[in-house]
Amino acid sequence: MVITEFAGGDSEATMHAMADEILRYRQCVRQLERAVANTRDGAPFVIVGPGPYWRPRRSVEDAPAQSDAVPPAA
Repeated sequence: MVITEFAGGDSEATMHAMADEILRYRQCVRQLERAVANTRDGAPFVIVGPGPYWRPRRSVEDAPAQSDAVPPAA
């Protein structure tokens, strides 16, 4: 198990970071559960790690702001 340190300054941000890590952990456990079930059933499966061009998904907060304004004519 991995223990992660969180900054203790902003309690709300700390709680959100902890919740994100817990959800990520639960997703990994679910994937492992499916892999074990596939092995038990004799079904073929493969685990593929991220490739050389993999990049983390951009969150909504990181996305540039979208405007409803019409762009200027070229």
